[in-house]
Amino acid sequence: MVSEISDFILFAQHGWADNDKAIANMAQSLVTPHSLLITPDLGWVKTWLRIEPLIEQVEKLASETIDNYLHIPIRIIGHSMGGLIWLEVLHRHPEWWTKVESLVLIAS
Repeated sequence: MVSEISDFILFAQHGWADNDKAIANMAQSLVTPHSLLITPDLGWVKTWLRIEPLIEQVEKLASETIDNYLHIPIRIIGHSMGGLIWLEVLHRHPEWWTKVESLVLIAS
């Protein structure tokens, strides 16, 4: 984690039948030295099973992160199923919408 987060938090979530490597590489080019990049690896095999545990995993991580950085805006990138996961997480937490600067869904 970056000790001095002042710009934004970027959540980048991979999708079905994938891991975090490619989306993390892409997202790294979008952050600044004062940003926090969160790219959870949900597990390639787990993406083939059930979506609910994946939603819960992302929701827990996002909640912990947002609670630790209350006044920092968030940006979200979701690829494929990662976009669907984020739509559900935001549906469960409408209070987060005021913190969302951007939501980018790719092939979702």
